[in-house]
Amino acid sequence: MKPDSRTLLDIAPDAGQAALPEIDSLFALGYAPQVVQGEVTRERLFQVIRNREFSIIHYAGHATRDGIALSDGLLDAASLVQIARSCNSSLVFLNGCETAEIGQVLVDEHVSYAICTLRNVQDTLARETAQLFYQALIRTEDFQAAYNMSKPPIKGAYTLLIGGPQPQSLVLILERLDKFEAFMIRNDQEHVDFLKAILAMKTWFWRISLGGLTMTGAALGFLMLIAGR
Repeated sequence: MKPDSRTLLDIAPDAGQAALPEIDSLFALGYAPQVVQGEVTRERLFQVIRNREFSIIHYAGHATRDGIALSDGLLDAASLVQIARSCNSSLVFLNGCETAEIGQVLVDEHVSYAICTLRNVQDTLARETAQLFYQALIRTEDFQAAYNMSKPPIKGAYTLLIGGPQPQSLVLILERLDKFEAFMIRNDQEHVDFLKAILAMKTWFWRISLGGLTMTGAALGFLMLIAGR
């Protein structure tokens, strides 16, 4: 997808000097970010976005599976959906730890694309990934292409979720199965039959995904539990 513009909302609560290189690089690339940095409360954030549109929302900071950390507490996924709708955003980049579940809510409810993480990521990796992505986006003007050019070689760190009819939760399941398989290989190579079962499960999920089928929330929850949630 071609971005509408380079308008970007950069949310970096309590980041201090650590966020400056990432923010400076955005200006250098030609973006026009509205930077919300330092003491970022829920009230301040909603004041900033009032009657404004941002094609991209970028968050850099701490996160949990329940939400992103602002200065006055967690901002949950439902509130992020509200912000994305208000800003008419096409992409939300959640550059915090384990943000995939929040990203899934976003693409299910409104946002066309969400870049998020499947595990804890170091600050250096997060900063470098963001810088490479926005550099690639300038060249490609395409979210998917830019992501593919910039994602780190560390498997299971980042994922791109895409809104629409496709069953995106399967992406999370497959990513988790990849991680679980790698763990088993490293720690218990004798369980060959179990590893074969994981491979068969992944193949089955891919066939479901390629066939365009959907699955109920209960079934997805059960499969994600198996996959090592």
